[in-house]
Amino acid sequence: MATFDEYEKNDPDFVNDLKKSDYCTRKIAAWLRKKGYDAVPKPIHIRPEASAMAGYSDGGDIFIGDKRIESKQRLINFTSKEDFPYPTIIVDVAHCWDDASPKPYAYFLANKSMSCCLVVRGSLSPSWKKTTRWDRLKKRNRSFYECPVELAEFRLLDVTDDEVKSIPSNL
Repeated sequence: MATFDEYEKNDPDFVNDLKKSDYCTRKIAAWLRKKGYDAVPKPIHIRPEASAMAGYSDGGDIFIGDKRIESKQRLINFTSKEDFPYPTIIVDVAHCWDDASPKPYAYFLANKSMSCCLVVRGSLSPSWKKTTRWDRLKKRNRSFYECPVELAEFRLLDVTDDEVKSIPSNL
């Protein structure tokens, strides 16, 4: 287990990464609203230091009623399921799924440009595979859940920047 000093040293871009993820979350929330869902992004609070991280866990990115939606941007170029470059997609860090309450209803995994995403429903979790991979950002091996791409649903994130901006940023 990494120490808090190692987290600060190995993840110096945490706050900037969090701010970038806020846009992805708002884009997915805007898309969900455009489809008629009452999608509500959860407020984001930035931890003052790594030692306070446990108290700043968000417990979900977007809620539609009591359904928890997680939004993530993958730094992978794809425009369809067919051109996704791997047979599986990383859904989440294993402990995040394992410890989640409520369990996420779905993960929206956006491509690098956030023009589209793969949606992996939580109900598919029995089909996921737990793997260990090197996390280049955390500089250590971590356990992840991966889902076969053929089980994911493809969606175009066809919302304008103005529609995204209509959802207030929490930062």
